[in-house]
Amino acid sequence: MQSPAMRIFARKRDARGFADNKVAAREGGAIAGEARERLEQETGEGVVTAGNYLDGPEGRERLEEQRQERGEAAG
Repeated sequence: MQSPAMRIFARKRDARGFADNKVAAREGGAIAGEARERLEQETGEGVVTAGNYLDGPEGRERLEEQRQERGEAAG
């Protein structure tokens, strides 16, 4: 999954091709990882847990059900 930080780095650096996008992905991923770790430190809770990890078709179905309950459009 691509984070917003990765897309921003790719656009700012006009990344073209695999090598450029790989660099942008690493830089953006590092920032996203640091943000997640800081959030976990500040809240004392994990961001990624077994309860919110979506794997396979069951996870996608559960996500779609949650969106419908909230009245959101499918992603």
